[in-house]
Amino acid sequence: TFDDGYGENCDYAIPHLVERKIPCTYFGSTHFVESGDPFPHDLAIRQSFRPNTISEIKHMAAAGITIGAHSHTHPDFG
Repeated sequence: TFDDGYGENCDYAIPHLVERKIPCTYFGSTHFVESGDPFPHDLAIRQSFRPNTISEIKHMAAAGITIGAHSHTHPDFG
């Protein structure tokens, strides 16, 4: 499984899984996919990783990746 929905997953891991037909489930946080804003938990540690785009999510789904929801806003329950 993948958690949150980081763009670099589509650059590295997802192509390998699709090529090898390894099933996985990808959980994205819809607000960040829609807005492109970095995740607050990343900003808190002075990082700014790009979230997935809607196009990337659609491409993964078309390639057979199971897409799941990881909340809309990714609240911090800690």
